[in-house]
Amino acid sequence: SSATNRLSNPWTIVLDSSNALYIADQGNNRIQKWIIGYSTGTTVAGQTNGVAGATSYYLNQPNGVYVDTNSNIYVADS
Repeated sequence: SSATNRLSNPWTIVLDSSNALYIADQGNNRIQKWIIGYSTGTTVAGQTNGVAGATSYYLNQPNGVYVDTNSNIYVADS
């Protein structure tokens, strides 16, 4: 399911400086950000509906994510 409270084949996780969790949601072709205490995530890269693609607005099975100290998000995308 591509619902914001569901993941499909989560691959990599990383915490930012505020302890928000970023997840490379590989099966849904997106990066999800989860904040402590929230029951749903927010799509911060890729499409919320899980559609894959080959443009800068889409991801295709992301398998890595990194967030630097300035909150820049870096994604390794297949």
